[in-house]
Amino acid sequence: MDDDEIKSYDSSNASDPDAFFDEEDAPTVDGNSPKIGTSSSLPSVADPRQALLSYPNSLPYKVESLEAMDERLDLILVRLSEAIEAKDWDVGFWRWHRDLSRYLAMKYPMKRERRVALLKLYFELAVSPGMEARIVETCSSMVMSLTEKNKYVSRKDITLPWRPIFDILKAELFPKGRKTGLTNIAGALLSMTESSQRFFHPSETNAMLEAFLPMMDGNNINTVVATQAFLVHFLPLTHPQTWLPMMFKLSSSFNSATFDDQMLDLLARLSELHHNPAVSDPARLSPSYVYTSSPEEDLEEIQGESKTETLSVGDNGASSRDPLSELDGSWKGIWKDVGILGEDEFKSVVTLALKSMEGQKHATGAHSDAKLSATMQKMKKPSDRIQSLAQIIIYSMSNDAPLLPESGTATPAVCGPSAMTGIETSSAQLGGVPVPNKKYLAGSKALDALAKLITNCESMFHPSNPGQSSVTTATFIWALAAMFVKRWKSEEKSSCKTPPSRRLTKEIKKEFCLSLRTVALLSMFSKHDATMALSHACLKYLSLLEPNLVIQSVLDRAYPSLTGLEETHRTPAVLACLAAISHPMISREVFYLGGRNLVPLLELCLPGIDLNDPMKTVSTAWFITNIVQFASLSDLTDFEPSEDASPSPWANASTPEIYIDQDQDPEKEPPLPIAEENQALRYSTGGLSSWLSEYVARVLTLFENLPDQGGRSLKTGGKTEETVNAMVQKSTGIVFSHLSDPLFDLALNQIFEYASSTVRANTVGVMSQLVSSLAKVNFAKVFDRFFALCAKKITSELEGGASSVPTTSASLPSSSDTTLHAYMSILSGMLAYADESILKHQDKLIELIKFANEKALNERSWSITSRLITRLFLRLTTCWTEDARFVNKEEWNSEDFKKNSHLYWGKVYKRADCIIDWHVPGEAELNFVTRLLKELVEPTLVALETKIPSSGPPSKAWTNSFCRELSFLRHCLDGLYAYYLEDPSTKSGGAVVSDKGECPPEFQAPLPTYKAAFILTDVNDSRHQEFAALRERIGKFVHRAADYLRNEGGDDSTDAVLSVISTINTFMLSQGLDARSWEARKLHYDTIIKSVKMHHRQKVLPRKAWVARAELYHLSRSRSNGWIRTRSALDDELISKLMDFSLSSYTRIRKHGQNVLDAVARSYDGTKTLVYPRILESLGTGVDPDRMKGALYLIGGKAFASFSILDPRFFGDFVLKVLSTQDQEKASIQAVINKITEDTIIRTSEPFTLRSNVPNPKIDSASRSLVPNRQQYASQPSVLAAVSQSVKNRSVVRDAAFDKMVEDLLDLAEKPTTHWKYTVFAQRYLRALVRRDRPTHPRLATFFLSRVVSDLPQLRHYAQLSMTKVLHFIKLRTMTGASDEPLLLGKSSNPLKRTIDIDPSQPNFTSDYLQAFKVPLADGDTTTFLQDKASGGWLVWGKQLTGYTQAPWDESPFTWDPSSQEAMTAMTAIVNDPEWWKKFVGWASQEDARTYLSGDAINMIKSFSQVFVDLPFRMAKPHLDEFVNDPDSNRHKQRALAELLSGLIRGSKHWPGKARKEFYDWIELALPKIFAFIKPDTLTCWELFFDYNFYKTDPRRIQVLIDFVLEKARSVDLTAGFAFEITKALTFLNCLIVRLSWRFESWTGGMVDEYFKALGNDFAEIRDLLADNLHQLAKTKWHISNPSAVAFVEECQIVDQDVMGLHRSTDLHHIQAYVKSLAIWREERPSGPTGPSSTYDKHSLGLLRYVHKGLIDLNGPAAFTNALPLIEEIFQMRELKDSPALQAASTKALAFIAGISPPLESVKPLLFALLQTLRSHKSWHIRLHVLPVLATVYFRGLPLVDDATASSIMEVLTECLTDKNLEVRDLASSCLSTVLRCSQRASIVVFKNRFQKTIRQTQIPKRRLENGDQDPAYTAALTQMHAAVLGVGAIVEAFPYTVPHYVPELLAETLAAHASDPIPVSTTVRKVAAAFKASHQDTWENEDKKRFTEDQLSSLTSILSGTSYYA
Repeated sequence: MDDDEIKSYDSSNASDPDAFFDEEDAPTVDGNSPKIGTSSSLPSVADPRQALLSYPNSLPYKVESLEAMDERLDLILVRLSEAIEAKDWDVGFWRWHRDLSRYLAMKYPMKRERRVALLKLYFELAVSPGMEARIVETCSSMVMSLTEKNKYVSRKDITLPWRPIFDILKAELFPKGRKTGLTNIAGALLSMTESSQRFFHPSETNAMLEAFLPMMDGNNINTVVATQAFLVHFLPLTHPQTWLPMMFKLSSSFNSATFDDQMLDLLARLSELHHNPAVSDPARLSPSYVYTSSPEEDLEEIQGESKTETLSVGDNGASSRDPLSELDGSWKGIWKDVGILGEDEFKSVVTLALKSMEGQKHATGAHSDAKLSATMQKMKKPSDRIQSLAQIIIYSMSNDAPLLPESGTATPAVCGPSAMTGIETSSAQLGGVPVPNKKYLAGSKALDALAKLITNCESMFHPSNPGQSSVTTATFIWALAAMFVKRWKSEEKSSCKTPPSRRLTKEIKKEFCLSLRTVALLSMFSKHDATMALSHACLKYLSLLEPNLVIQSVLDRAYPSLTGLEETHRTPAVLACLAAISHPMISREVFYLGGRNLVPLLELCLPGIDLNDPMKTVSTAWFITNIVQFASLSDLTDFEPSEDASPSPWANASTPEIYIDQDQDPEKEPPLPIAEENQALRYSTGGLSSWLSEYVARVLTLFENLPDQGGRSLKTGGKTEETVNAMVQKSTGIVFSHLSDPLFDLALNQIFEYASSTVRANTVGVMSQLVSSLAKVNFAKVFDRFFALCAKKITSELEGGASSVPTTSASLPSSSDTTLHAYMSILSGMLAYADESILKHQDKLIELIKFANEKALNERSWSITSRLITRLFLRLTTCWTEDARFVNKEEWNSEDFKKNSHLYWGKVYKRADCIIDWHVPGEAELNFVTRLLKELVEPTLVALETKIPSSGPPSKAWTNSFCRELSFLRHCLDGLYAYYLEDPSTKSGGAVVSDKGECPPEFQAPLPTYKAAFILTDVNDSRHQEFAALRERIGKFVHRAADYLRNEGGDDSTDAVLSVISTINTFMLSQGLDARSWEARKLHYDTIIKSVKMHHRQKVLPRKAWVARAELYHLSRSRSNGWIRTRSALDDELISKLMDFSLSSYTRIRKHGQNVLDAVARSYDGTKTLVYPRILESLGTGVDPDRMKGALYLIGGKAFASFSILDPRFFGDFVLKVLSTQDQEKASIQAVINKITEDTIIRTSEPFTLRSNVPNPKIDSASRSLVPNRQQYASQPSVLAAVSQSVKNRSVVRDAAFDKMVEDLLDLAEKPTTHWKYTVFAQRYLRALVRRDRPTHPRLATFFLSRVVSDLPQLRHYAQLSMTKVLHFIKLRTMTGASDEPLLLGKSSNPLKRTIDIDPSQPNFTSDYLQAFKVPLADGDTTTFLQDKASGGWLVWGKQLTGYTQAPWDESPFTWDPSSQEAMTAMTAIVNDPEWWKKFVGWASQEDARTYLSGDAINMIKSFSQVFVDLPFRMAKPHLDEFVNDPDSNRHKQRALAELLSGLIRGSKHWPGKARKEFYDWIELALPKIFAFIKPDTLTCWELFFDYNFYKTDPRRIQVLIDFVLEKARSVDLTAGFAFEITKALTFLNCLIVRLSWRFESWTGGMVDEYFKALGNDFAEIRDLLADNLHQLAKTKWHISNPSAVAFVEECQIVDQDVMGLHRSTDLHHIQAYVKSLAIWREERPSGPTGPSSTYDKHSLGLLRYVHKGLIDLNGPAAFTNALPLIEEIFQMRELKDSPALQAASTKALAFIAGISPPLESVKPLLFALLQTLRSHKSWHIRLHVLPVLATVYFRGLPLVDDATASSIMEVLTECLTDKNLEVRDLASSCLSTVLRCSQRASIVVFKNRFQKTIRQTQIPKRRLENGDQDPAYTAALTQMHAAVLGVGAIVEAFPYTVPHYVPELLAETLAAHASDPIPVSTTVRKVAAAFKASHQDTWENEDKKRFTEDQLSSLTSILSGTSYYA
């Protein structure tokens, strides 16, 4: 089966359209069957699954019973198990997997034991070693599908093994260097692991830790991320209490954004899961534990959840009881201080949130993540940091702390550091005492922290804030709101497992909404579309939680914007926001005060319908659509209110609780009681009739002003106009469907009057849609009104000569045809919603259609006629839902609804209460269809049959008539897709071929189709027989027409041919709904769900969602009937014609034919096999170029590309035919050939047959357990035998085909006339076909070797790859003994490999391990254990180590594969040829296109050296000596030398000792010469050489290289030596340190001391190298080396222990010494031009480089220990303006210090270091530069700052307000404002009183005394006054978007009095006032202005405008 087909049918695939309902839509047991309009419910039986048949029961026709579907499933599973047991992976497996996917798409509940058995089978298939990649991906997807719903399968049903996945992933993610056939299954397996994680038993946790943790090397980002990825994917989420502290320790140790993302995702999942405290009950670890309820993974019960659910938020059962008293037993959960997190742990999470909000430029995690390999980047668990943060915060909220009094304000009172400490006491003390009895917002620590965070980030939400940061912040508040609603609604359920005391409270809910409301209201006006949309979504969720607090605030902003309509941006933003919150606002259940706003808002938004402002028009239409869909538009003033009204259940008798929002207008009247509110609402509906008239008039005016139609598609305007039109049409459809009968008649009359009097060319289409919207509501009334008019106009126009000019293709319509097209379109639009009432018009309608079909000759006219008949047939023969109003039809038509419809607004339904009214074709309608067939279809067919001449080309008149009538016929078939269901048994004569390959008949026979309301299904029915005969006639005619046009057609018949192709498409595929229509309906459903869902698991939805779901399910069943079709002889003939057209010389015909053939091939098995020989024939020599191009495009298309590769019957011919096209000269054809060949080569996998030979008992056992009673299938043994034989036969065919293909490709490649490019293609194919299960043929091996020395670089390159693969397989066959299973799995057995047990608990184990690497090996040593790859020990030790011993002294340890000896002999002869080596080395030294070492060339030499031992060295030695002894060798020769030596060194690993010694003796002599000849242009090559050879190599193997590098590094004079010599030595040493990592520790010796002394070298390059090496040397000493994983986890549980050694700096004493020296050097430093060359500058630059490397590295948090002592000195460096390099480096260092998250223990020292610098330093420049760093550190580390530290910060900032320098004072004020913003309101009041007191007490004297001298008290007083004014300004600016009660006093009284004071006091006063007015502009008129008295407003105005002498 083709890959594309698999994706099409696999419902478990994420991209599959059949899996159209997500988890929250999963059916739940309701107890009662859902009511439906005309559904024939299935019989009720004892099976509880009957209650889950909501999908089938929603249909109006009888479908398969549950029992029948069970039988079908059993058959599928039996056949699937037979295919698996026979190892039929190519045909049988895919066939039955496809049927299983289709079964799942039908949404029938599966028995639990079947689901468990399927899960086990697919899991075993996915983790089967050596399984084909596409099978692994498909099985992984199926596992995810089966485990998606927690309630269907859980850990009490099955536990899954984790080890098989881990073993495969480890091999895939860390492959051997030369491994071939690498796949991309790691992503699929990781996704499956995530789904399977809850099925891993927690008792396996220790085993997982022992497997994962030893992999980690903290100096390698790839191993760190990989280890963490394994941990977060595998560790069971239950019982994390043992390992979660370890995860926090690791997280705090590494500076990686990727690590943070995965950690946050893990915490998010844990936080949500553990709201059920029982999930981690230790008792569940016992194997004897018995589940007494749903398992821990279940987040909701199966039964009864939707019975009590409502749209609005209700009581969630929260209480303040002791949580410990609510739980039975001794286990109380894993809750800590904040949710499941401790205080410090939660602070670290909030710190990450702050960093994420800012999107900081100098976040150093990105620097270390840049070193991640592509493989590791894919291994990262997909996660969204913002979503994770929101989830953690929301699920950490509970009533867990003392309650702070309610704020009642938009910006809640944030609990923070008290300003009392340190302000009223001595300012000399930097410490402080924590505030006792600290209280928290709403009694929740998490909410308090969130409020602080939001307050701190308020400025980021302002509309003026552009860029990605605004999107991030908006995403955050949206995710918070969505997550809060999700949690609240889940806690409302009776099945909620969260103890009441841990649930959200009403106080938390209220304060949460207040915390987010202000910023959401700010960003709702953002000019960034994504930010605006996210803010609107946030307000939507908040309006559901606290409608009276949120909706009214939105309305207060909406009315002014809609009243003015002058602001181009605010009005669309307001309309979009109103659209978002329309459902909560209009719902009487959620917000009973909102209904009265409906009519006023509708009236105010009407001016927004304006074509001159498309954005505003779209927003207006969207708002009208969203709000009207939940209401009925009825003039309720026509009815008296009924006392006995029976409204919906939520219409309470009393007024609901309304919060008093202190942020709103205090003078606003309180809300009315419900009765009075309802009466006011009724009165407001009196204006609906006038609104409707104006609305329709504006819509018509808009349509009149649309551009004229144009373009090939005749669209009205461009994309903008199309969007406007679509949205307006959508809104009109919603409005019309929700009108009362009187208002509907009003709209109908208005539109009828317009349509009957006005016809415009640009409104033809839109008027049709408008009338169609009316017809959708009441077809009978609209059709009765319009039909006579349309019939009259159409007839008169056609009689008058309209549409009399024949055309066959789309063109601009003539103005004379406008009227005809207008009324034909209106008629067509109405028929789109025809119902049985049309029957009374059938005579006139048939007559009109006949007349139009005969007279309408213009293409647009007859196209409309054709669409008209399609729509008519569709409505008469299909099932469809009658309406999608917001209430059931019965309710809509009730008298109570007519009188009290306002009480139903916003109503939502449970699935069981939603009554869906279906239209099912009646007998009268079917009779009408029969009449249409006889009177319209058959005559048209007869006319067409007589039109085809026997010979001669077609004329233009004939073409027009033919196209017109054939279009009519085709559209008739289009409309009858659900009328007739063909019987496969009646189709015969088709060629007996299959695209799937050989298989027994039982595997070929299709299963019965699914029932889908087809009309004619009985083959014995006369109508069925008649229509079948009619279809047969149509098919034969189309074949005859195609034959005629193929033979006689010319340039003028293109349109006729295209019409024939389209008709073939319709004829062959019009059974069931087509895929494009289904996808449109699916998109429609998705859009509805996205717009109406208020929370994740909402089970009560607006009625239209349930209607759309049922309709989509019905259409999905219909679509399924077109999946597999049976071919007849006629079908084969039509396929042949399609093939002809696909190879046509005309591009339009060719493309259309190929598209249709592609679609036909997907439904008709055997199509590809039938046409493939003809495709290949078209690729021969001498074929017409256009025909060849058609064949190439066809063979490279979706349907044929996979088939070409996967079917061995055609693959060889396909490849050879494509490669035989080299003579074709057209560049376009060659481009297609290149693309096809490249894609094919990439997708060509190794053609071995090992999978069919290797047994897998686990899969066989799981397969046999699928259907325990499968013995009832009597044919089972014979079927299994037949399948097994088919597998064997296909294997023989495949082997023969590939053998022949290899020979043919070799012939082609060796042919001298073959173009070099095609030779390369052939060579690449040959490489792909090299097999491990067979010995390589000598001819193939020698071919590759000969091409290694080709004169063409590309041939050499691919030959090197090929030889590496050949030699690798020889080695693999040797190490596996050529056995099937080891070959398949790649499990080799090296005789030198050793695995030893270790005991790391022994004293000095780690030091002894490291010291052993320094001990040289003795000659002939064959016992010493060598470890090339460090397999553990950095973090923890494992239980074993794997390594090798050396080979014997004079013999090879390997006997190469005997079956490969022929190839070995042939290759040896070439390798022994000196001429071959001369060419090889010569070409290698001439490749000047690259400056780097070639990994492919090195791998080939390495492979040579492994197989041929030292022969390559001996043959290449003369050339190596030449390069080594040539001092003038160029860089290309040097590169070739490095490549040759690298391959030989790596390949000599297992040489006999004697040969190895000879080689390394030569190396030892060569290295000094090589080193001496290295030049700057070859340094990079030799750096790569050392880097490569030090990588994953035991140092003792390459002792010569190690000794040489160390000797050079130690002997070089770092102070007086030649710069380049030092550079070389340090560069190679760096390679050694980096590659050996912590295993280099034993060599460090005195390097650190020496390098620190030389850090001030004169040369910048050397300084950088010294700093880099110092950093790397420090890293070598950082290793934990814990004895075991379990011991490490236990140590991590000790809170205060530095397990990761973050504060154990080995260089701290050097740093401290440097600080003293720098102070001395700074004093000695000369200024001016010589300054940058001073000792101070050079040492400072080197030291800054060292600090910088540490901060941006993976272990950045550990660098703070070294950075803190340098803080003050770095600021000193920052001030040296005569040294730009030092200034830039110090600035960068400070930025990174502020950018990284320090360890918790380093936060306070860092802040105090900054405070000390700020307070004590004399230079105002330094103080000025300290302030922004302090503010940044405070902002980013806000959650980590304790109260005492914050108090100290505020005290120091207050002192800075009196600084002598004005700039310092201004900046200090800004910083103080930031700190105050996140402080307790009480502390702000203290500061306010303090500053006011200072202002009152300070009197500024005159500047000069009477004698003219300056008063010495003047400056002091002015500074004191300015400081106080700045302090008041800081308080005012701390509230940029709210107005606390004391702010008006501060502005209008305290500051205003000093607006005329001397500068800078007066300028600061005006600046503060201006800033206040600017930040409060959006809310000034409606809210903020009302906080001021008239006198205060006057004073504020005076400040802003100034005073005048003349005032």
